[in-house]
Amino acid sequence: MKAKVLLITFFIALINSALGQNTNEEVYITAKLGGKEGIINEKGEWVIKPIYDSVDEDCFASNGLVAVKVAGKWGFINKKGETVINPQFDYVARFAENGLARFNSDKQWGYIDATGKIIIPPTFEWAGDFNQLGLAEVQLNGKYGYVNNTGNLVVSAIYDRVGGFGKNDIASVCLNKKWGFVDKKGKMVVDAIYDEVSNFATNGLAPVKQNNQWGYINSDGKIVIALQFSYAMRFNEYGLALVTLNHKEGFIDKSGKMVVTLPSTLTTYGSFDENGWASVTLVEREGNVVRHLKEGFIDRNGEIVIEPQFDAVRGFYGNGLAAVKIKGGWGCIDKTGKIVIPTNYASINIVKNVIFVELYRKWGIVDKNGNTIIAPIFEEINDGVF
Repeated sequence: MKAKVLLITFFIALINSALGQNTNEEVYITAKLGGKEGIINEKGEWVIKPIYDSVDEDCFASNGLVAVKVAGKWGFINKKGETVINPQFDYVARFAENGLARFNSDKQWGYIDATGKIIIPPTFEWAGDFNQLGLAEVQLNGKYGYVNNTGNLVVSAIYDRVGGFGKNDIASVCLNKKWGFVDKKGKMVVDAIYDEVSNFATNGLAPVKQNNQWGYINSDGKIVIALQFSYAMRFNEYGLALVTLNHKEGFIDKSGKMVVTLPSTLTTYGSFDENGWASVTLVEREGNVVRHLKEGFIDRNGEIVIEPQFDAVRGFYGNGLAAVKIKGGWGCIDKTGKIVIPTNYASINIVKNVIFVELYRKWGIVDKNGNTIIAPIFEEINDGVF
C-alpha cells in the first residue's frame, strides 16, 4: 500500500513538473480592495488582509518581510501580518540578499537591517537596492557611484549616471556625456568614449554606439563586431542579438553573422518569452512612415509560429498561455494560436502563471480554461509587472 501511495505521489509530481507547476512555490501578489492593500495567493485568498495604505509590490523578501505603509509612514511586517519594524520612514524598499533595505527620511537615503537598525546613515541624495555583488548605486552632490554594505564608496561618486552591473561584473558609467565601463572595484576598464551603451551579456559582449553606429565590444574594450548597425540590443539567453542593418531587422550571433533576417513587413522588440518565442508585428512601410497592423509570434529562427492576426499580444508564460487583444477585448491563446479564454475582458495580465482578468475596472482570477476562480472584485493588482 505504501509503495502504491509513493508511486501515485511520484506521478503527481511528474505531471506538475510537465505543466510547469511547482507545488511547493508560494505565490504572493499585492491587491487592493476598499481603498486598502493587502496580499493574496493564487486563489485570490487574503494572505495579508487589506488594511494598509500601500504594500510593496515585490511582496516578501527572502527574510520573509514585506514593506507596508500606514498613515503616511513605511515599516515592515512578516508573513503572519505581525509588525516587525514600526512604520517610521518616508519610504522603504524590499530587503536585498545581503539583508539590507534602503530607506528615506527627510529626503535623505540610508540602509537598515531586518531589525530596523540603521546600518548606513541617511546621507545620500538617492540610493538603490544592493545587487548580487553587494554593491548599491548612490547619489552624492549630484553625482553617482556605488557603496558596499558598510557604506564605503567602492566606485567613486564622480559619474553623471551609472548603469547596473552586467553578467561579467562590469558596470556602465557616464562621464562628460560619454559612456564607458568600470569593474566592481571602481577601476575604469573601458574608456568613456561612447555615445550610448548597454550592459554586457553572458557571452561577454556589450552593444556600444558611436557616430550613430552600433557595434559590440568585449570587456577589454576591443571592438569585436564592427560599428555598422543603426540599432542593436544586448545578446539574449539564446545567444542572439536583435539589430537593424540597412533598414532591415534581424538577429546576429556572437560572431556578428546575421543568422535571421526578418522581411521588411515584420518588426519585433526581440524579447523572447518563457516559450522561446518573440512577439512580431506586421507593418506597412511608406517612406519613413510605418503603420503597425497585426501582431503574432516568431521563434528563434525567425519563423512565424502564430500568424499576425491580433491587435496586440503579450508573451507566453509557463502555463502555456499568452494574452491577446481582438477588437478591444482581451483573452488568451494556447501555443497553437487557439483562443482558450474568450476575448471578453478589458485587460488580462498573467502574473506568476496566475491569470488576472479585468472587467468594469475590477480584477478577478480565472483558470486556464477561462473558468472563474474569483470574480472581479480587486481594485488593483500589482507585482511590479503591470
